[in-house]
Amino acid sequence: YVVYCTFTISGYVREADNSPISGVVMSGLPENPSTNSSGYYSGTVEYGWSETVTPSKAGYTFSPSNRAYSNVTSDQSNQNYTGTLQTFTISGYVRKADTSPISGVTINGLPGSPVTNSSGYYSATVDYGWSGTATPTKTGYTFSPSNRPYTNVTADQSNQNYTGTLQTFTISGYVRKGDTSPISGVVMSGLPGNPSTNSSGYYSGTVQYGWSGTVTPTKDNYTFSPSYRTYSNVESDQVNQNYTGEWTDVSETEEPKPYAFQLNQNYPNPFNPETIIEYTLSKDCQVQIAIYNILGQKVRTLIDQYQTKGQKKIHWDGKDDQGNELTSGIYFYRLQAGDYKETKRMALMK
Repeated sequence: YVVYCTFTISGYVREADNSPISGVVMSGLPENPSTNSSGYYSGTVEYGWSETVTPSKAGYTFSPSNRAYSNVTSDQSNQNYTGTLQTFTISGYVRKADTSPISGVTINGLPGSPVTNSSGYYSATVDYGWSGTATPTKTGYTFSPSNRPYTNVTADQSNQNYTGTLQTFTISGYVRKGDTSPISGVVMSGLPGNPSTNSSGYYSGTVQYGWSGTVTPTKDNYTFSPSYRTYSNVESDQVNQNYTGEWTDVSETEEPKPYAFQLNQNYPNPFNPETIIEYTLSKDCQVQIAIYNILGQKVRTLIDQYQTKGQKKIHWDGKDDQGNELTSGIYFYRLQAGDYKETKRMALMK
């Protein structure tokens, strides 16, 4: 009788960190054996067997990619392979509707929670077969779409873009007399667009998330209580921001009171980020109001022009002549009107 000799071809399939990879099919070996939970495989071949063995598993590449055998006449052990799980990129841009980029958006749910850069770009690497939901988040913004679900990723996912919209809020209220009758035509200085009250005394202004500023109601021959409202980092609608106005017209029979040069204390003080400076001119003259820092350096010229006599006011937004926001600290504002000069101190606190 004839006895056929057989031999074993065996080895392990592992990842680079030596962890086993199960379920790898060793195509080419008789009956195409698969690796077990230890990453081990074994196949039996006859004397003189020749063939090429190729490991395969969805989502993996292997090194070496295959092994060729010719005229096997002995056991072949330690026929090992290293497998690498494929990875793919999920990427895109987060922009406003006008296509301007939004930086600092965190894409929660993606590995590493990537953050958009100054171009609004983000990128994350996921393993073969990854599933999850990516959700863009940044304080003060809403996004469309609000999220993107992924199931069993097997290819790069580019152009996964989002459009962000900065939240806006309403500042609104009524301006009325003491008897609750409405006052129309009151300009709400400081609100974007400087809205005016309508025939019902109602006003409304829209501000962006995080807006800060001072709102001052103004109308000739009226004084208001409160005289202004200061807002810092608005994060919700501000309703019932009401004011009471009082008629202060001077009777035509009264003698007009003469004006005197005067520089009033700014309000609010301390302030952030805006304040109001009021002053009085006793005659028509050249007027300059400038801001100085604690070192005596001029940082902003608010007014440098010829003005008529009377009571005046001007806003300062806490910025220098180049539009840069100044740091917290003590500043001085100086009025020079003709030969009259006066300086007062104020505090910017952030």
